[in-house]
Amino acid sequence: MNHRVLKSVAMLWLLGVGTAILAAAAESPPAQAAAPLPSLVEATPARGFYDAPVMVRLDARQPGAEIRFTIDGTEPTVAHSQLYATPLPLEHQAVLRAALFDGNRRISAVATHTYLFLDDVLQQAKAPPGLPNTWSGAPAAYAMDARVVNDPAYAPRLKEALRSLPTLSVVCPPADLFNARRGIYVNSLQRGANWERACSLEWSAADGGAGFQVDCGLQIQGNYNRIPEKTPKHSFRVLFKDQYGPGKLKFPVFPDSPVKSFNTLILRAVALADGSVWDAHNL
Repeated sequence: MNHRVLKSVAMLWLLGVGTAILAAAAESPPAQAAAPLPSLVEATPARGFYDAPVMVRLDARQPGAEIRFTIDGTEPTVAHSQLYATPLPLEHQAVLRAALFDGNRRISAVATHTYLFLDDVLQQAKAPPGLPNTWSGAPAAYAMDARVVNDPAYAPRLKEALRSLPTLSVVCPPADLFNARRGIYVNSLQRGANWERACSLEWSAADGGAGFQVDCGLQIQGNYNRIPEKTPKHSFRVLFKDQYGPGKLKFPVFPDSPVKSFNTLILRAVALADGSVWDAHNL
C-alpha cells in the first residue's frame, strides 16, 4: 500500500477505546514563534473518516493573501510548503495543515485537518518509517491487532465500529514525543511546564456533525501510568492556554453534562483491569 509519509505524529484517539498512531517520519521544522493568530483558512470537506478519495478545497477568509499548505503534518512555512492553487486530491490518510501568508510572513493560525481512510487505519504498518521501534525499552505498538482485523467475526464490523465513537487526533512533531532528550513520551516520569509541548487537537464527531480544531498544550498524565516498567502505554493531558490558542475549550464534549467549557481534558490510556504489566500481546 502506497501511503504518504507524514512528518509529524498524528495520534488517533477513539474515546473509550485507546490509541493508534499514524505513520510519521522526520522531525518538523521549529514552529514559528508568534502570538496566537486568527484562523483564516477553511477546508471543504473537513477532517474525518473517509471510505473513498476526496478533493479538498481550501478557501481564504482574507482577500489577496496566499494559502500555503503541507500534507505531511508539518506546519507550513515559506521554505517547507506548497502554494495552493487547485483542490487537493487525497486518497490515503493525511494531516493537512494550511495557513495564509503575506509574502514571507504567516498571518493566520495554522488550520489542521486529519483525513483518515478506514482501509489505511485497519492495515496500518507495524513499524511506520521515522517512528521508534520501542517505547522506553518495550516493543512499540502502532498497528491494529491483526488477530482482530482478520477475524471473520469482527472484520465486517470494524469500519462501522471506527465510525461509532467521537475521534480525537493529536498532531505534534515526533521529537516532542520520542526524542531521548526532549520527548515527553519517552521521559514519562518528568513533570511540569518544561515537559509540556504544543500540539493541535481535533475532534471528529461520530455522526459527522460539528467538531473542532484547537491549538493547545500536551503533557503526560497520571502517576502509576507514567512508570515505563509498569506500562509503556501512557495517558495524556491537553491544556487550553492563551499561549497556544483559546484559554478554554468551549464544546459539548459530554452531551448530557451541563459543563460545556474546559481548561483541560485527560486522554486516558486505560490500564489492564488485573493490574498486570501491559505488553503488545495485551493491546
